[in-house]
Parts: sequence; structure tokens; C-alpha cells
Amino acid sequence: MRKAIRGLLLLILVSGVSSFGQSAAGPLKNHYPRVVATFERFNQTAPISPVTIYTPMHWGTFRCSIVMVLTEANNNDGNAFWRGAILFDDGSGSNGPDHPFGVSLYPGKRNTNAAEFPFRAKAGKPIRVEVKEINYPGGTKYNIFVVLEQLAP
Repeated sequence: MRKAIRGLLLLILVSGVSSFGQSAAGPLKNHYPRVVATFERFNQTAPISPVTIYTPMHWGTFRCSIVMVLTEANNNDGNAFWRGAILFDDGSGSNGPDHPFGVSLYPGKRNTNAAEFPFRAKAGKPIRVEVKEINYPGGTKYNIFVVLEQLAP
């Protein structure tokens, strides 16, 4: 019986010592997710041409959060809107501007729209933000906020 208890204690001790100092997070320099870029504009009344917010040095997995707020409406419930989008290159090629990952903001009444988009970005290719006007949502103002996080290398 004593041998069995000693053997069990030795096994527990070896297991405890072998796991000492290990961490699931890895070295401090590799903590993810981390914010790599932010972008914001206030009181906008016109489109925003593509603006580079980050160019990754290596392939990586990212998450883009976009929040758009219509601060002045035009009471027009037609089919006009603002479209905020993230543009990037991945293994399939260019994503956007025809099919961007983004949000739409309709000008009829004050409102907010938000979305998050995870994606894999190609090394050396810029990640950009743009806002397009569709069918002229004139007489409106909007704010846009973008946060780009790197989730993993």
C-alpha cells in the first residue's frame, strides 16, 4: 500500500513540475487579439475615398468592427444610403469595392448600424476603409468609427 501511495505522489509531483512555467498564452509578444488600427470621421456629408488604415507585413487573421451613425437625417425613405466598407486582399484576390464587407446607413431618420467582419489578409497589401454614397443621400451627416484587430498571425 505504501508503494502505491508513494508511486501516486511521485506521479503527481512529476506532473506538477513538468507543467510549471507553461502558459497557454505563449510569450508576451504574441498576445492576440490586439488593435492594429483605428479610423474615425465626424460630421461627414460626402463619400470617403479608400483610405489605407493598415498594411500587414505578414499574412494574418483580422477582425474589423465598423459603426456608422446618421446624425442628421433628410426624412427621405427612398433607396439612397451611405455604405461604409473594409477593402482587403486575401487568397481569393481583392475583396471590394463591388462586394465589400460593410454596413449601410439609410438617410430617412437618425440611426446607427454596426457590423464585425473576420477575414484573412494578404501580406504587403493595404487594408482600406471607404464610404460610398448610393443614389445621393444628400442633406445628411454621418460619423464612422472603425477598429481593426489582429486575431492571429
